[in-house]
Amino acid sequence: MSVVQIINRSGGTHAGNAGGSATLKIDNLSAQVNGSNINFSTTAIFVEDSAQVFYNGVLQIQNDDYTEDTDENGITFALAPESGSKVVVIYSVSA
Repeated sequence: MSVVQIINRSGGTHAGNAGGSATLKIDNLSAQVNGSNINFSTTAIFVEDSAQVFYNGVLQIQNDDYTEDTDENGITFALAPESGSKVVVIYSVSA
């Protein structure tokens, strides 16, 4: 059995809102890649600092490679992913 925890930018884990629990969600956003798009929408609102973004299988660094949108419903890349690339986001949603 696999156990996955989201690591926040300070190195600790993030369990969601105070007193609540969080559910892990995986979104394949590759259909949004067109070679010029930098803004990607997730299918749900996520817990702040919980997004892990993978570009062609490589974990990206928050605030260097991408930022979380202030509405916690998407990410913005610093540079547009190339056409045909894979973008996957794993994040927590409040339960």
